[in-house]
Amino acid sequence: MCRQNNLIVAKNIEENIEKNNSINKNKHVMITGGNQGIGLQTALLLASRGCYDITIACRNQRRAETALKQLKERAEQSNNFKSKFSWLSLDLSSLRNVEILMERIKKEKIIFDIIILNAGVLLPKEKSTNDGFEPTFQVNFLGHFLLIDGIVKHQCPNHSLRVITLTSVIQRLVGNIFPLEKNVEKWPEMFQNAKRWKAYALSKFATAMLAHHLNNFYGDSVKAFAVHPGAVRTQMSDNVCHKGTRKMLFFLRRLLIEPVSKQK
Repeated sequence: MCRQNNLIVAKNIEENIEKNNSINKNKHVMITGGNQGIGLQTALLLASRGCYDITIACRNQRRAETALKQLKERAEQSNNFKSKFSWLSLDLSSLRNVEILMERIKKEKIIFDIIILNAGVLLPKEKSTNDGFEPTFQVNFLGHFLLIDGIVKHQCPNHSLRVITLTSVIQRLVGNIFPLEKNVEKWPEMFQNAKRWKAYALSKFATAMLAHHLNNFYGDSVKAFAVHPGAVRTQMSDNVCHKGTRKMLFFLRRLLIEPVSKQK
């Protein structure tokens, strides 16, 4: 049951991709956090289609290798023998790691058609990253912003790009229940002072604004979409560190939809 509804979410993302790409053959897709949860199920669904090369970007090599094995098996089961699957090391909690990845992308002249910004954290136990930022802010937003900004400058406008950001309906609380600092230069301080769900809501608001920014500033070469996946049970919700919230999620877990729907 743990995987039941991530496929529903994955199918919605896939439909968004196919609707906005008239030619699907040989599309190169990168999924951050594609080694588990919604990211992995999206990758598996695309692997079964046969018209996507898929790159998983995450920090855990062992889990990435396991995911790549699953992708190859799913592709073979679907008689897809032309897709390519790869892994790129990405640790969004380290801005230097993001820069190193960008250096590799530029050096190897890697081009992406579609990028799905899926990776994220929820109520992490760490209070600050080595870069000095609140972890939710850096992992969910700042690291992704740095990555996308580098990729857009690397390949656009010569090569168009589709970006799908995973946000959350909780971002609607920003500006109402959770105050928002309008000066973005003060966002790091705002996040540092934010507690638990406020930091998460602010990070998802920032993620939605990233999609808005990409659409407004890069013209037709970049099209971005902010997607709310629903209340999905993933490793992110399972790994919440705050004791009270963890207890609450334990009782609510049956209400959370699963990553994969059962196949009839």
